[in-house]
Amino acid sequence: MRHNDSLPNVISCSSGICASAKGGQCHHALRQFVGMRHHYLLPHVISYNSGNTACDKSGQWQHALGLLVRMRHHDLLPDVISCTSTISACEKAGQWQQALGLLVRMRHHTLLPAVISWNSSISACEKGGQWRQALGLLLGMRHNYFLPDVISYTSAIIACEKGGKWKHALGLLAKMRHTDSLPNVIICSFRICACAKGEQWHPSTTILPSALVRKVGNGSKQCDTMILFPDVISL
Repeated sequence: MRHNDSLPNVISCSSGICASAKGGQCHHALRQFVGMRHHYLLPHVISYNSGNTACDKSGQWQHALGLLVRMRHHDLLPDVISCTSTISACEKAGQWQQALGLLVRMRHHTLLPAVISWNSSISACEKGGQWRQALGLLLGMRHNYFLPDVISYTSAIIACEKGGKWKHALGLLAKMRHTDSLPNVIICSFRICACAKGEQWHPSTTILPSALVRKVGNGSKQCDTMILFPDVISL
């Protein structure tokens, strides 16, 4: 084999980055980028997308943002995949401001965010305790002709519950009943927590499926408790 044939090229380095992405090995992927720069190789969009995916799986949001910056330095435009992976990395770290900033920049650069882009941003707001922003994003999805799914509603409901906004949590759960998004067990359990903290037991009887609840006496009050979560009233 000639010496030149043994040198790394864009394809081999990109394959290494892709393998690192599948294994969630962020630092290994970043080393591949360093190697490409050492050999004067220019990564392409697919290379960066794989690198952002590796950072996302490793929760390395700062490195993911750094890769987006390097893309622009190389006159490459981030696409929906690279932006969404970075938003997801920010979501895992609870960096809601960074996630929202990326979502806004996607629209400024005529990139149409996918549902997962919205969901990751809503989840980032939930983890950051930003219930207003979570509700705003949920509304923004509809304004941009996206239908919120179970994940969208779940994150927004949990954000409201954490913020003590049980009425908003109940309102969102009620809206789910008029869409194709079926409330799941996790949402129902959080809804009960919201009712309990707000001392509003009766609304739970109108939302939870009868197959999932049973009547449990609680002094002078009557509340519905999940069979699968019997300890939820111990607040």
